[in-house]
Amino acid sequence: MDAVVTIKGKADAFASDLRLIILAITKEGIVSLGGIAKALNDRKIATARGGVWQKTTVANLLARLKD
Repeated sequence: MDAVVTIKGKADAFASDLRLIILAITKEGIVSLGGIAKALNDRKIATARGGVWQKTTVANLLARLKD
């Protein structure tokens, strides 16, 4: 169980680090999952695992930020 807590903690920290960037993107009027994914990829911001953003990874990020 300690490993799960560690993984969740890292994911929460990553999401928190992106909070202001997501806010800036949405203030530009980009609010769709695909639009946010494109904006993050255009800014060369990788996902937590070093990949590219997809609608599902954005949805997961936004859900984590709501908690």
